[in-house]
Amino acid sequence: MNEVAFHFNAPDKVHYAARLVRKAVARGNRLLVLTDPEDMGTLDTALWTLEPDAFLAHALDNDPVAVRQRSPVLLACSLAQDFDADVLVNLRHAWVDTWVRFAKVVEVVSEDETDRQAARDRWRMYRQNGVEPVHHDLRSRTG
Repeated sequence: MNEVAFHFNAPDKVHYAARLVRKAVARGNRLLVLTDPEDMGTLDTALWTLEPDAFLAHALDNDPVAVRQRSPVLLACSLAQDFDADVLVNLRHAWVDTWVRFAKVVEVVSEDETDRQAARDRWRMYRQNGVEPVHHDLRSRTG
């Protein structure tokens, strides 16, 4: 059974996603992170600079296949068929129709109303596909 989790009210989607990716990699996961082209550079930089003395190894969708296959994380603007990941992190508004190939899907949603409406639509799509997503409200988290 696939697990789908929505993380709502992220004040900074890219920074939140970078922290989420770091934790998932530490647990031994391989991740495909779908992002919009305009956020790719910011996310790439965040993974390089999240910690002052370390970086999180990752590849970009235009890197050579050998580099992508050895990386625990692939940042992409579209679904990568040649990257084997167990976790999908979706930062885009679009529904990912091949979500079932991942053991876990994490949908990161900002406080922006357009982003929230797109997330509501994706939530309905998961429910129509027999999955009850888990809701995490980031506003209710402390420190």
